[in-house]
Amino acid sequence: MMFWLGNLNIIKKAVSRNTSAFSFYSDDSNNVSWNATFIDLKRNKSSDNGLTYEENYVANGYNLMTDPDLSEVKFTITKYTNSDRLVSAKKGSKLPLTGYCRELKFIEGRFYIVLTDNLDDKITKVTKTSETTSLLDSSEKLLKLKELLDKGIITKEEFEKEKKKILNSN
Repeated sequence: MMFWLGNLNIIKKAVSRNTSAFSFYSDDSNNVSWNATFIDLKRNKSSDNGLTYEENYVANGYNLMTDPDLSEVKFTITKYTNSDRLVSAKKGSKLPLTGYCRELKFIEGRFYIVLTDNLDDKITKVTKTSETTSLLDSSEKLLKLKELLDKGIITKEEFEKEKKKILNSN
C-alpha cells in the first residue's frame, strides 16, 4: 500500500501479521515542499546536530488505495534549521515548508518526520515526548476548531477566543 504527503511517497510493508514498517522516497532526493500547520518554533535542546532551531508542524496525508485504518494519516513534522525566519510566525497558520526528509517513524497511529535544510545536516532521532504529545493535542484542537469556523458552526470571535485558550495552555 502506498500513500503520500505532497511529493513524499510512503510505502507500507507488512513485517509480520501485527507489525508494519514504512519506507519513503520522493522524485527529488527526498526534497519536499508542503504547506503545513505551524505549531511552534523553539531552540533546539539537542546539541548533537549543531542546528539552532526546531520548527514543529502538523499535516494530514491521504491514502487513495484505502486501508480502513489509514485513509487519513496524521503527520507531525519537525524541521531542524539554523534559520530564524519563523520567529514572528503565527501559531496555527498554514505555512510553506521545504527541506529534505531525513527520517520517518510511525508511532501510535501517527507519522513523525524529521526534515533538515540540507542533506548533509546531522539529524536528531525521532522520539515521542510528553511535550510533543501536548503540541499534538493542541494542534488537533486547533484544526477541529478551524473546521467548525469554516462550516459556520462557530463565529470568528468564538474561534479567536477558543484559539487563544488553546495556545495559552501550552
